Amino acid sequence: MTDQLFEVTGKLLRKKKIHSKLTRLTIQTETSSDEQNDQPITILNVLVHKTNTLHVPSAFHIIYLKSVLRLKGHVLEDDEMKSKFMAQSCTLVRCAPDVKMLKDVLSLDGYLAYTAELGMEGSQNKLQSLVSNNSRKFAIMALIRRLNGESEEFTERKRAKDPSNRLSHLKHSDIAVLEHMEREGKSLNSDSWTLCVPCTPFSESAVGRKKVEYLNLPFGVENGASSHGRFRRIEYLETKKNIQTEWFVRRIKSFELPQLNILDVGGGRGDLAVQIALSFPEANVTVVDRNLSSIRGGMEYAKKCQVDDRIYFFAEDFSDFVINHRERLEEINFVVALHACGDLSDMALSIASKYNCDFVICPCCYTKRYLIPFRPYWHTFCNDLEIDSLSRLAELSDRPEISLRSMTIINSLRKGEFQKQHVTLEKFGDKYSGRNLVLVGKNSTHSVELKSCTTSAQ
Repeated sequence: MTDQLFEVTGKLLRKKKIHSKLTRLTIQTETSSDEQNDQPITILNVLVHKTNTLHVPSAFHIIYLKSVLRLKGHVLEDDEMKSKFMAQSCTLVRCAPDVKMLKDVLSLDGYLAYTAELGMEGSQNKLQSLVSNNSRKFAIMALIRRLNGESEEFTERKRAKDPSNRLSHLKHSDIAVLEHMEREGKSLNSDSWTLCVPCTPFSESAVGRKKVEYLNLPFGVENGASSHGRFRRIEYLETKKNIQTEWFVRRIKSFELPQLNILDVGGGRGDLAVQIALSFPEANVTVVDRNLSSIRGGMEYAKKCQVDDRIYFFAEDFSDFVINHRERLEEINFVVALHACGDLSDMALSIASKYNCDFVICPCCYTKRYLIPFRPYWHTFCNDLEIDSLSRLAELSDRPEISLRSMTIINSLRKGEFQKQHVTLEKFGDKYSGRNLVLVGKNSTHSVELKSCTTSAQ
């Protein structure tokens, strides 16, 4: 290469991998305001190394079609690779109107530093308001419109009309089912099931004080986006997940069992299992989850916390585990499930009933069915229309009152499966999760009684 340098700013039109370490970018260069309108548009091919050390910023991927880039480097003498330019640096000037790219930027803790790149020069407060006061989907779509040069007044003018900011539609038939089931559960003539009133076994101030020594995070993703709203993964663990596991540990302690052989259904990365093992030195925990990468993460976390000798991980569908490990199930005396999806919670309850185990189970994802042909017990009280309506209403996160009423009905029906255990429907703080109803069951042969709760609706 020669000593001649180049600098070019323009929109990325095409990209093509031509080598394991090189990508050819086709750039449409920007023209200055004093240039003639009839001047031909310049198209340049530039070679770029596939390493983020040359990319600014390096916190997220910037090579997206339609992004505006500033490239600096040397002019090549040999143009056999159809390019005369080799970039030594690649700087993002403006983001592409691309959903994935904008998700990456907004998930960063310091996303306000990229106001100019997001097309909102000098408007940090406006960007912060857009992200904080709207759904993530709406914020991204508003930024895409801005990056495409559309009206800047769209956010304020049409916010109420944007589908991502509307409340979920309620069908009259669904509400009719909800009200019918509530009347049935409150009826004195109903001997099959009773509508419960969720109780709170201890105040919110009783949890959230314990500091987890090791956060359960893969290396290098502390600031990565969580799948739970706009939280970063580290924020979700510290303000939500770890407090949920602390609530579970506190509830298990109230059972005062001398020996714990616990089954953790859908235990994922071992957040709950590890905290149980740390809190109960004599406890053994079996974790079952079909996600192999989560199980591997859980094994690493247990080893880091030095409890891997008392936690046993199984990467397996729970229905297969029930068939393949009956001897292990016979040794279990306690079942836990923290946000086990859909009928996974129902099968966990079924195992607790069959083996007469104590349990603390928090259901989640009420519409999900993973274990067909297994039929949840609560379905025996409803027809298919009622099952669909109740499940759908339970998942309305933007209508928390309706969701709570439906979740209360479903979990009251689930309680009907147990004859030998004393079962209560409890809840933890809404700010830790919208799916915060917990079924707590005590084996009647144990001497310690559960905390008294109001169990039926008046």
